[in-house]
Amino acid sequence: MDESMRQALATHIHVEVAIGRRTFEQVVRGAVDVWGREVDDHDLFVRTAGEIAGRAFADHLAAQAAWPEVTESDRLSMAMIDLAMAGILSRESYTDCLNCGTTEIGGELAKLPGMRGYTFYHQQDAQAAAGGGGVMLAYGATGDGDATTIGAEIVAACRRRGLEAEWDGDARQRVHVPVDWRRRRFGPLAGHPGAPTPPGGPAVPVTFCDYTSISGDDPVDMSVQECRDLLLWLTPHDGNFACYRGRSGPTLQFMWETGMRLWAETPDLAARCSRGRHVTVDEALELITLHVRDGGIAPEDLGEARTVPW
Repeated sequence: MDESMRQALATHIHVEVAIGRRTFEQVVRGAVDVWGREVDDHDLFVRTAGEIAGRAFADHLAAQAAWPEVTESDRLSMAMIDLAMAGILSRESYTDCLNCGTTEIGGELAKLPGMRGYTFYHQQDAQAAAGGGGVMLAYGATGDGDATTIGAEIVAACRRRGLEAEWDGDARQRVHVPVDWRRRRFGPLAGHPGAPTPPGGPAVPVTFCDYTSISGDDPVDMSVQECRDLLLWLTPHDGNFACYRGRSGPTLQFMWETGMRLWAETPDLAARCSRGRHVTVDEALELITLHVRDGGIAPEDLGEARTVPW
């Protein structure tokens, strides 16, 4: 492998690691899909990609240990969740390009009649953001709605989360959101050959499923920070869930429902029911922090919950 190919491969892998949406195996396989047919020694290329990815993962995990609890990438995800809950379907790192994203989100909206509009940034936008360029949010309105109104709501949501969204009010222009891109890796997204044992501290076993990405069927111990990161990473999509077991109390679980509502509950196996309510993203993060730190939440921590028999 010549040096120019090696440098291009390293750049590609480092960007994918920074974006934070793909596992180690997916990052390596993605590199092979891009260049695998152009090289003479396929096995050498795969080994080299794995070695570069392993170092990139290790460097990324070492760097994120010093990041603040809430990064600008987290704030972007929180703003996108806020918008989804307000009736604007939102997607992050969505499809390959603008045209594909516009087509696919139209298909999603056809199944969600209550949505007033949409917003997303695609994978090329995520690559630009990981390189320091911020994200460009595409948007639009459904039916006879006004795209300018949707754009203004997006700007307001980002600014409420402490981001400086830039937009001139022209519905033909996407919203630019400068972001210091810092996307944490956690659980299966942090795993790589030779990964060190996670540091000690409060942790709970977690299972999850994101139908648009990956799932974790086998319980993985996650820290408070990782549990919070998982919730922000989970796509607001009907059926996606995260289940946080309690060390000394009941399980806490979240599920996205049709209409972009986030349901939080604690199941009671003996009584064959659950107690829960719909929550905001801030309420969900607070519940997760209490749950992991204290080993399990008390029923009163959910507030005015309702009982759902099984």
